[in-house]
Amino acid sequence: MLFLLLSSSHSVFFLMISLILGGLASGVGLTSMQVSSLATVEPAMSGVASGIFSTFRYFGSIISSALIGLISGYHTLFIILFAVSIIGVFVSLGIKSDETAHMEQNSA
Repeated sequence: MLFLLLSSSHSVFFLMISLILGGLASGVGLTSMQVSSLATVEPAMSGVASGIFSTFRYFGSIISSALIGLISGYHTLFIILFAVSIIGVFVSLGIKSDETAHMEQNSA
């Protein structure tokens, strides 16, 4: 909620306090949601539940970052996030290929 009060006229101290409070609230909330989601599934399905939770958490972070950039008028931020995500796609494809090649060498 404090993030809505940020403007270019606020001090760095206000920004630091806002980020610290937001980080603490996020840490408490995400931890309790993770524990709740794992407590409601069978132990054999805990890996799947954890993966689904992490995927949607990351997806929400990406969408919220993009929306904050668009709503606040920071088009440069949106362009940077978009460029980094495109680079991330190519890096992940490269990592997957190297990992697959390594696994094929070990199995032969």
